[in-house]
Amino acid sequence: MDGYTITAAAALLSTTRQTLYNHVNKAPGIYTALMGDGRRLITLQGLALLKDSLQHRPGPSVKAPSIDKAATRQTLTDEIDRLTRENALHAAENVELSKTVTDLSRQVETLKADKTYLQAALDKALDRRLTLFDRLIKRLTAGKE
Repeated sequence: MDGYTITAAAALLSTTRQTLYNHVNKAPGIYTALMGDGRRLITLQGLALLKDSLQHRPGPSVKAPSIDKAATRQTLTDEIDRLTRENALHAAENVELSKTVTDLSRQVETLKADKTYLQAALDKALDRRLTLFDRLIKRLTAGKE
């Protein structure tokens, strides 16, 4: 669902932010919608109503324009259905990603075990090499003493 901030709507309607605040605060439910992130934005329908209201600029005792509740309800129902389908897709993706993370974690653990094994084998080979080198030096120096 698209929405406009007071500043953006004021620019589009060529009016001041204060004028929009005055109109919107009279009936925020008609002009605005609460977004998922907690922000309240002017809806496209609210923008059209504000435009119409500003063109006629009656005195201060303006009654909020009526809206088609059935159309609004249907729009909200359609949006809820769309979000429900989107949520189901994200849930399926989440399951697949969880499986991938589990598989990668196992691979990391296997690689850690392989590293430990290879390090121990390398240490053992180096010790063996040093031992053999020491023996060779002793043999070579044994004849010179």
